[in-house]
Amino acid sequence: MDNGFIKKGMLEYIDGISLHPYSYANSSESLRTVKGNIDAIDSFHDRIKLISGKEIPFYITEMGVPTHYGHGGVSLDEQSDFINEYSREVINRKYIKGLWWYDLINDGGNILNKEDNFGFFYENLSPKPVMQDFKKNLISK
Repeated sequence: MDNGFIKKGMLEYIDGISLHPYSYANSSESLRTVKGNIDAIDSFHDRIKLISGKEIPFYITEMGVPTHYGHGGVSLDEQSDFINEYSREVINRKYIKGLWWYDLINDGGNILNKEDNFGFFYENLSPKPVMQDFKKNLISK
């Protein structure tokens, strides 16, 4: 967030902050972990709250983890573990009012194309492990 806008009083005129905290290909290995990513969001939230003097809701309006072969790609099990752990961490933070995962269905079948491989389902609509685990975790709540 631009400190110039903050100094000009921007925080007085907003009712929420939308984030896209993708980190799967970040140069910081720490930020690629659930803990590192959530810790960075917590720090940003704390800074905003300190400056504004009020609680401003956060919305994670897009987040995802691709299962492609290439830089930033993860295995199916790693995708499932990350998404399920991240979801649990977000639920425990009252200042985060929503989390939207990208993408429900893979956009294509090219395993080398990261944009084809963010889905909870393959392009033929069969579920990936992340969907099965996510459903199980939702039912257990």
